[in-house]
Amino acid sequence: MPYKNKQVSERANKRASRRDSMDEIDKYRIKMNKKHYPIYWKIKDGEIEITDINNKKLPKNHEVYQAELNFIQDRISEMEFSGEIVMM
Repeated sequence: MPYKNKQVSERANKRASRRDSMDEIDKYRIKMNKKHYPIYWKIKDGEIEITDINNKKLPKNHEVYQAELNFIQDRISEMEFSGEIVMM
């Protein structure tokens, strides 16, 4: 029986670890949403330009720029050339 209890304990620890990771991800998203969203994007001089809620242009290496780039590229492939993203 001790072996089974150890397995149960290990599974519980893994679940708790995943839950903690999700809590950190949720905290990060909440922080980014409050700080930057909604964001606005457009094509300017052949480049994707993203500005945040404070009308601050985000550089290409900014974490929000990187997080939204694939989504924006998908919109462009569907012939949209500007838009708003309300939340992360």
